[in-house]
Amino acid sequence: MKATIIGANGFIGSHVAKKMSINGYDVEKIGREHVPQSSKEYGTIIYCAGIKYDFVTRVCDLINAHITNLMSWLQTNHQKFIYLSSARIYMEQESGLETNEDFTIKTNDLYNQSKILAESVCAALDNRSIILRPSNVVGLEFHSTAFFWQIFKQAIETQSIQIQEKATNTRDYIPLPYLLDSIVKLIEVDANGIYNVSSNIKLTNGEICQKISELVPISHINFGEKTITFPTIPNDKIIAQTHIDCPHPLEAIATVYQQYVENMSSVSLY
Repeated sequence: MKATIIGANGFIGSHVAKKMSINGYDVEKIGREHVPQSSKEYGTIIYCAGIKYDFVTRVCDLINAHITNLMSWLQTNHQKFIYLSSARIYMEQESGLETNEDFTIKTNDLYNQSKILAESVCAALDNRSIILRPSNVVGLEFHSTAFFWQIFKQAIETQSIQIQEKATNTRDYIPLPYLLDSIVKLIEVDANGIYNVSSNIKLTNGEICQKISELVPISHINFGEKTITFPTIPNDKIIAQTHIDCPHPLEAIATVYQQYVENMSSVSLY
């Protein structure tokens, strides 16, 4: 069995590559800028490439990663195509259901626009594709720019947390192993279509910071006034396919802290 991981140098992609290798796949790791060969067989393609947290200043990189390069890979010889979209597209929406097609997106939100377009491209060019919408992933990644890791890293480095958002803002979080197990299982059952990869739990910024403060000595936590809203993001559809329940994300935070303690002597935060 062959698996090709696009974006294998990133946080999610590197872990997907390792997981697929453990599960017996012959894994080829490919960077975001790599151009596919038209005559080559790529087996199961898992497209993890993307631009997120600095997309405002990297518009061309964003379009290339989310649209242009994606289209090239969709037109290769492959057996299965899995595209990692994002649950961020549900921001400011009324519904978090996969069947929701009534998205209202700000004209300057190129990230969400490009992700929704990418999903449409996947469905149009390969109707057997799996489109995943992962929530915020909780995992150990020393150089990640993910929302959770930035809070966690700040707490460790400064013994304090500063967030521009309100304490009451909510997000859905998932443990990294849950995402990886779900990908493997969906391939195994030959699924297709759109799936939320979520915990179906809305955690406030206050709850996340409280859990971190139970693990890391914190002198103070300051919240701002920025408001961001997300609906509940159900996970019934993916559980019906995989029969894998999502562990509580607060438990995942404790696990990440333990992993950090075990690795802190040999890995720098920078």
